[in-house]
Amino acid sequence: MSTLVVLLLAVGVGGAAGSVLRWAIKEAWLRRLARRGATSIAAELIPWPTIFANILACFLLGIVVTEFGAATEGSARALFLLLSAGFCGGLSTLSTAAMDVVSLVRRGAPVIAAGYLMVSVGIGMAALWSGLMTAQLFGGVLAP
Repeated sequence: MSTLVVLLLAVGVGGAAGSVLRWAIKEAWLRRLARRGATSIAAELIPWPTIFANILACFLLGIVVTEFGAATEGSARALFLLLSAGFCGGLSTLSTAAMDVVSLVRRGAPVIAAGYLMVSVGIGMAALWSGLMTAQLFGGVLAP
């Protein structure tokens, strides 16, 4: 099998796993809301599952970049692509966040939409930095 095919498969498998986890996070949130019955407006209006998935993906990406970002060939490169472009890319989603913003505006909550967008980007960048620092703190124990 060619190197390109292996790398494409790595990204595809990682992306599938990240997407499934993102879906599972949203499903778990919806089930939690259904069990609780009537909840606060914030719980129903703010897209918490997307925020959580994006923050988790950014944090994990920070770790992945620190641990495997220098990998340029072989199995380490495939693992880097599986985890970064694949898993973290599938777990996070700008398109879902964008649809959440549109949905909030259409529901008459443009201020919440703007706040959600700013918080998502700000906390996402902070989570990425936290992942970088966490991986550096542990001194590269994951890298092959």
